[in-house]
Amino acid sequence: MIGRFLHRFRKDDCGAEMLEFAIVILLLLVFIFGIIEFGWIFNGYITLEAAAKEGARVAIIGASDQEIETAVKRQAFTFIDSEDFIDDIVIGTRTGHEASVTVTAKLPLLTGFFFFIDNPFEMKATAFMLQES
Repeated sequence: MIGRFLHRFRKDDCGAEMLEFAIVILLLLVFIFGIIEFGWIFNGYITLEAAAKEGARVAIIGASDQEIETAVKRQAFTFIDSEDFIDDIVIGTRTGHEASVTVTAKLPLLTGFFFFIDNPFEMKATAFMLQES
């Protein structure tokens, strides 16, 4: 009796295409959201590195701390509002011929689809600049 019941379902392949489509579309969406999220994080990191380099460039010419922070925020503003993006700016060594700036930021994720990635995503970039004579 159970054999006849199961045999009836083995013959009927109605809906198999829908099941295959559901599996494939799930994998495709995970892949697409992964590309989007990776691109967003990578773009944020590149912007953060550029902001740290701009801060180090301004620091090496003898600018004040306020001018360095303004330069960093101005450079990061091209990506996202720098007040929300930049968390901390640490101005390191500033001797006559070298300067370092470390910028820490929290980037809000676009999709939030991946639960294992912290939201907001924390990142840090450090730039060193040497003054050549």
